[in-house]
Amino acid sequence: MGPRPKRLVLNGWGSVTGDLDNDGDLDLLARTAFRNRNRFGHYALQIRPRGLGAGHSNTRGIGARVIAKVAGKERLQERAGSHGTGSGDTPWLHIGLGRATSAPVRVVFPTTGVLVDAGELTAGRYTVWEDGRVVRT
Repeated sequence: MGPRPKRLVLNGWGSVTGDLDNDGDLDLLARTAFRNRNRFGHYALQIRPRGLGAGHSNTRGIGARVIAKVAGKERLQERAGSHGTGSGDTPWLHIGLGRATSAPVRVVFPTTGVLVDAGELTAGRYTVWEDGRVVRT
């Protein structure tokens, strides 16, 4: 048997994912940043669903679903509050597009249940979708 492989053990509590370097893939933060190196030129949409509040949908957009059609298949992301102890979620929903540079997107908010066509969104932009309308990109 050869020498034992070296291991790096870091203490930490919790993690979060997000596209830290805006290269179209998700990176991991868990006490330190682990960058997912995108060598293939893949693209992604970043969409932040936001509700109207005041008796309408919740302002954080929890439960909103974003559906994008990529290469003939639907990809769905749902806005959640968090996933477990010590972990958090970015308010931005990340939808990978592979080599596509845009995709048609639909958004549904849980309180209304209405599926709204957001149109064709371009990769590399951050789009805020407020219960029925694009606020900014």
